[in-house]
Amino acid sequence: MNAIDDANQRLDNALSHLEEVLRLRIKSSDASVEEEFERLRLEKQVKIAKNEITNLKDMNNTLVQRLDVAIDKVQNIIGK
Repeated sequence: MNAIDDANQRLDNALSHLEEVLRLRIKSSDASVEEEFERLRLEKQVKIAKNEITNLKDMNNTLVQRLDVAIDKVQNIIGK
């Protein structure tokens, strides 16, 4: 599961970076209507990505639990 955890961490880092860039951009300039629209669009994408990450983490946890149960069953079968 290390690769999945690493991927989740990279996604979290990328989203944090994107949010920081958005905050800095808003602070550093007067946003035109176009820029404001783009900011809102990006914020929506960030929210969607966060939801997807949460879902992936939940699925990952479920998978880990199922694998643990399967491993226990196999170990019981082979007598460990």
